[in-house]
Amino acid sequence: MTKRSWLILAAVGGALSLCCLAGGAMMVLGAAQGTDDSPAAAASSGGGLEGTWMMGSASLVTYKNVVTGAEAPPSGTGLLLELHPGGSCVRAGVLQSSLYTCTSYVFTFSDDCSWSFDGTTLSLEVGPGTMRSKTCGGEVKEGESKATSDTFTVKRATEGGFEWLSLTDASGGELRLRREK
Repeated sequence: MTKRSWLILAAVGGALSLCCLAGGAMMVLGAAQGTDDSPAAAASSGGGLEGTWMMGSASLVTYKNVVTGAEAPPSGTGLLLELHPGGSCVRAGVLQSSLYTCTSYVFTFSDDCSWSFDGTTLSLEVGPGTMRSKTCGGEVKEGESKATSDTFTVKRATEGGFEWLSLTDASGGELRLRREK
């Protein structure tokens, strides 16, 4: 793994840990920015979507060893999406599950990524990247993540002083990301 992918893993994992400390609330990393949502501005300039977007959640259930006092790492998910001007991007994600003394995780990272936005639809083409995983009690495994191609309907909102991006896929599944500072 490159130094950059380890830094992103640390940021996503750290944000996941912060989520747990906040009682399982959604990560709230970001700042509001004004945007021009007109289709013409969106098509010509990326629609103001350029920047770093994050989402994450953590389980409200925690496990503590009553003998040693050690706590299990939090269970949860995290996603980081960096949309760069010119259409390049970076995507990193983590999924972690802890049950008593058993913790499993998978981390993916790809900077072989491109995006386009036509004012209502975001298209993401993510090439193969790095995948690192560990299953309860097993060895850490590294490999290559698969390439993906996704199209999302985009809705933007400003709530609580923060900018949110809702991405809905063809099956109706929704990701809700918050702009990072």
